[in-house]
Amino acid sequence: NAGMAAIKKGAPYKIAATLTFGNFYLAGSGLDENRTLDPDDYVVVFQQNGVPDKVFQYVYGQLGLTNVHYVSAAADAAQALITKKNISDDNNAVDYVLMAEPALTNALSKNPTAYQYEDMQDAFAKKSGGLVLTQASVFVSNNTDTNKVSAFLASLKNDVEAAIADPSVLDAFIDENPTHTQERFSIPGAAAKSALTRGNRMGLGFAYASDAKDDIENFISLFGITGIDETAYFVG
Repeated sequence: NAGMAAIKKGAPYKIAATLTFGNFYLAGSGLDENRTLDPDDYVVVFQQNGVPDKVFQYVYGQLGLTNVHYVSAAADAAQALITKKNISDDNNAVDYVLMAEPALTNALSKNPTAYQYEDMQDAFAKKSGGLVLTQASVFVSNNTDTNKVSAFLASLKNDVEAAIADPSVLDAFIDENPTHTQERFSIPGAAAKSALTRGNRMGLGFAYASDAKDDIENFISLFGITGIDETAYFVG
C-alpha cells in the first residue's frame, strides 16, 4: 500500500510482483465461554490504521465491535494472548487477539487454552468475493532494463515456489547461523520454516502484479488509494 501510494504521487516505479498474501489469524485466549466473537468481547489488535487493523476492520467491521483495543506491535499482541491480559490497559482480561505468524505458533505453545478462531486470509477472500490479500511486493525503477527485471522475477518466482514445495531448503541458512534470519529479516529462521511447513501459514507465494490487478486494487482501496492506472504495473 505504501508503494502504490508513492507511485500515485509520482514516484518513478512500477509494481512488479507480490510475494506474501497474508499471515493474519484471529486467536481466542480461552476466556470466551461461547467461543463466538460477539460485539462486547474484548479484542486486542496491533498496529492501529496499519495493515493488520485494516484487514481486521474489513472482515469484522459490520459486527459493531465495541471493545477493540490497540497495541503497537505483534509482540505486544502475542503477550496478550499468552497471558490473557492487556498490560497496556490495566491488565484487562482478553478474549481475542489478532495475531501474525510465526508469532502465533509460539504464543499458542505458551497458552494451552488458546486456539485459532479464524484464518483472516480465508475470511478476507470470502468477504471480497474471492480477491486475496496482497502484501509484501516488489517494485522496480522505471529506469531498470526490462529484460533484467523479467529475468530477476522469473528467478525469484522459482526460488519462492521451491521454498514452498520443500521448506528444508531453508536449513542451510538456519544451520549456518541460527540468528542470521532474525538479524536480517526480524524472523527466526526455525520459526519461519515451521510456519512454512505447516501449510505455508506465513502466506508466502508469487504473483506477477499485472496478473493480480483486481486483488491489488481491492487491497489498496482499504487505505483510500484509488485511481491507479495501467502504467503503475510492470509488464515484461
